[in-house]
Amino acid sequence: MSKVIVYTPGVFDLFHIGHLNVIRRAKLCGDHLIVGVCSDTLVKETKESLLVTRDYDRAEIVRELKCVDEVIIYEKVDQTVMIKKLNIDVFVVGEEFGFCKEHQDSLIYCQNNNIRVVRIKRTPEISSSGIKNKLKNGDK
Repeated sequence: MSKVIVYTPGVFDLFHIGHLNVIRRAKLCGDHLIVGVCSDTLVKETKESLLVTRDYDRAEIVRELKCVDEVIIYEKVDQTVMIKKLNIDVFVVGEEFGFCKEHQDSLIYCQNNNIRVVRIKRTPEISSSGIKNKLKNGDK
């Protein structure tokens, strides 16, 4: 019997419990978990806030999690190329994934190629941008 390959992409800056929850839940979807870490270049092109941690450091942090089997750094918002390259069975994304055309293209590719899409809800009251704002504003 072949392994069920799962892929989940993310930025994973200021690694927190929300990130860990997504990754742990993604691992439950199959046998081999590949986590995609967004490149610094892509984050600068697509996000409003600045990164705290470089991509190769974020990848190394994720790589050390015992539930992660493999880590890649990706360069495009549209995940279709990575999905094809990794030959995945399950694509795990957050509930907000799909609001831009490139995300929609990835989801359409999955639908057309019998790749299961699993959406995971955010962990309430935690986000990297929220942490950054608290640090910036001195909030507790």
